[in-house]
Amino acid sequence: MEAVKRFFSSPRFAVAGASNDPTKFGYKNLSVRGHASPVTLQVLQEAHSVGIPAVWLQPGTFDDRVLDYARGHFAAVIAGDGGAGYEGWCVLVDGEEGLEAAGVQWTSQRL
Repeated sequence: MEAVKRFFSSPRFAVAGASNDPTKFGYKNLSVRGHASPVTLQVLQEAHSVGIPAVWLQPGTFDDRVLDYARGHFAAVIAGDGGAGYEGWCVLVDGEEGLEAAGVQWTSQRL
């Protein structure tokens, strides 16, 4: 949860990723079969180059290579086992609790 608090303590953050699971939202943006998208690594490299301190990797958007890069280049990495979802940490599932843990005031919106 410390990494989640650090992630949400930033005044700005972005969530990016692609999934190879056709039932997930990330698949609808970029279809990749059989491996994590090379876009994920490219996004991480760009984030590191501009000084982003923490990243959140959604389930299905990373492989060992991407995770190793993230852990080697960022102060806080949220990914893999944990969180409330059955697939691991998910900003949509665990985000509200993370915002509260970081002491961030927020409101939800219905779309």
